[in-house]
Amino acid sequence: MVSTLTKIECWVLTVEEANIIKGMIECQKEELADCLIVLAKWGWGWDFSKEEVKDIIQKFVKENGIDVPFIDGRPSRDWLCGFLQRHPKVVLRKTEYLSNARAKAEDPEVIKKWFELVQKTLQDAGVICIPSQIFNCEETGFVTDPKTLVVLAEKGASRVTQSIGGSGLEQITVNFACSASGQILPPDVVYKGKNLYCEWVQDAPDGCLYNK
Repeated sequence: MVSTLTKIECWVLTVEEANIIKGMIECQKEELADCLIVLAKWGWGWDFSKEEVKDIIQKFVKENGIDVPFIDGRPSRDWLCGFLQRHPKVVLRKTEYLSNARAKAEDPEVIKKWFELVQKTLQDAGVICIPSQIFNCEETGFVTDPKTLVVLAEKGASRVTQSIGGSGLEQITVNFACSASGQILPPDVVYKGKNLYCEWVQDAPDGCLYNK
């Protein structure tokens, strides 16, 4: 039988040898599926439209001298579709932007250390038992060009992010703050521009602040 990843001359190999090689190739495909999932979790999922998955496979078979039934060692779109069908744990997902700094902040060990630091800070300030004096601030950004990628990621993953070098595209940032007792402060909008246009503040919440 001719494997999808390697062209085996059956009249040269014994059945046992062919099965061993086929098993090795299947393991490589499993590793590829696992790598795609890990890269997506790290925010470096491959863009399906740019066919970077095919690029990495082509590079792999060339560097390892694997004989494949592909033109110049590059798999076809049909092969990739078949690969996804055989590995249902890998699916196409849309990404959301996430800076490198924030991606690192999602590490469980980093989160644990952050909570330990917050607890110590509140204890040192003497407000750990005063919820009305403990505020949490969060921000959200509205990008001017909300384009996302479609990448290969793990099926069922709650989030699929796209790691970017800086803080992202030009965007309008809105800051929110809420105390541990439930008090919500008016939002603070940060924008880029010399003037504040009336259209920007239409239907805004009472007390909303605008900064440039």
